[in-house]
Amino acid sequence: MFRGEKEVGPVPRLALARHRNNEVLLLHCNSRWQVLGVSGGHATVREAKRDAERFYTGISKGWMPTHCTKVQARRALDRLPGPKKCSLCSRPWHAVEALVEIKKFAICDTCARELYRLVSSAKSDPT
Repeated sequence: MFRGEKEVGPVPRLALARHRNNEVLLLHCNSRWQVLGVSGGHATVREAKRDAERFYTGISKGWMPTHCTKVQARRALDRLPGPKKCSLCSRPWHAVEALVEIKKFAICDTCARELYRLVSSAKSDPT
């Protein structure tokens, strides 16, 4: 597992997470559960666990449920520091690819692309 050009692994903790497009990610974490790297694109939890077992033999016996509901997870994400949501569409930071904050204004990648498209079309049509 690599993060940029640096090799990550083996790590002391692994976690599974469902990405917003419903694919399952394998999170490679340090002892404080900080994510050091991500492998993924798994269609199912079973597939992600099978992938983890290839690199961490015996890990299958160690998986534990979090007993955390989606609502509890969203509340925990909302408590993290940083810009909380896009100032234009109100999507939360954890539901977008990127969120850029300028002073007290934040814009997500989706709104930034749409804004760029509108500005580009306005420049090519000077009416």
